[in-house]
Amino acid sequence: MAEKAKGQILPGRRYHVYNRGAFRQEVFRDDQDCIHFLNLTKKYIKDPLTLLGYAILPNHFHLYIEVKKAEKLSTFYRERPSAIGNRIGHLQNAYAKYFRYKTKSQGTGAVFQGRYKRNEVSDFLYRRNIIHYLNGNAWHHGLVADPEDYPFTSLQEFLFPAVEPFVDVDKAVADFGGRKAFRDDWERVRAKRGLNHDLEWEPEAG
Repeated sequence: MAEKAKGQILPGRRYHVYNRGAFRQEVFRDDQDCIHFLNLTKKYIKDPLTLLGYAILPNHFHLYIEVKKAEKLSTFYRERPSAIGNRIGHLQNAYAKYFRYKTKSQGTGAVFQGRYKRNEVSDFLYRRNIIHYLNGNAWHHGLVADPEDYPFTSLQEFLFPAVEPFVDVDKAVADFGGRKAFRDDWERVRAKRGLNHDLEWEPEAG
């Protein structure tokens, strides 16, 4: 008998997934940490998940993911739907283990602020806005004067071809009408808001 889904990460939907360090501590302290986290997404954010965007900041991360439709899931995930969301939990736990080892803090408490949080990205406007929000997140938090200068958001992949991409860029920008249309919309946002203002389209949570 198939396991009953628990209303978390469900087939055929998109989600904004995020979490921060426990007590708002910095858990991504240098480039090595950010790169390690991204490499872990290759291991855990894969079939039946697709990564559509990300932002990694010193004390938190954001992921934008898509889940395969139910009819395209393997038998394993159809019978155990909670295992889909568990992949994200495994990602977080794997990074926490790395962080504790690197900082010699094994057994000294949680690395992240509990279980990851998620919001369903359901409507067309939200699907476009979440891309801009993640790509401008470092700018929004005052880490850079220009969001294009921050190396650990998916914006780099959206604007510049990556040798080994983490994001399915073509799927992510389809809501804009393709890569050129995304670039045009990104330039529109920059021109409208300027680099010294909060991003207009920040989602309610995250």
